Amino acid sequence: VGGERAVILSSDVKDLDLSGAAARIDEALARLRADHPGVFRGVAVRVAGQREESDRSMRSMLYAGLIATFLVYIVMASQFESLIHPLVILFTIPLALVGVVLVLEVLAVKISVVVLIGVILLVGIVVNNAIVLVDAVNQRRRGGMDRDAALEAAGRLRLRPILMTTTTTVLGLMPLAV
Repeated sequence: VGGERAVILSSDVKDLDLSGAAARIDEALARLRADHPGVFRGVAVRVAGQREESDRSMRSMLYAGLIATFLVYIVMASQFESLIHPLVILFTIPLALVGVVLVLEVLAVKISVVVLIGVILLVGIVVNNAIVLVDAVNQRRRGGMDRDAALEAAGRLRLRPILMTTTTTVLGLMPLAV
């Protein structure tokens, strides 16, 4: 590899996912390094292949998520003509992620690219719902209502449309989950 001597080991792993297999390999390598420190002098060991691709995909998804969040903030700031309202909307995202973490933990699902795509879809739904609600609150505030009354009225008025939109989106995406 690159003009240097190399040994390539490959295997077919059963009953383990990629991250589980990679974790076991890392543990075994750490034990070998601890038990035989002289053997690894001048030797580079790396786990490549699917793990490398998976790590690259995860980094790309994280990077894309950060860029998308920034762009969504910029668009909302220009639409609302405010820097605060988009922050309120974006603060709904961590609330949704709490539910994601709990469900993944209860169902013992590992984080993967497919899970991250689902999280991106969820974030889109949550942001859309928050925009609808914040816009309704802003309309009532402009109409002269105080903050608490505007929040209550907007919540009552927009709950049904938010639930209908979310339900149709989730049902439309259900075939992807199955």
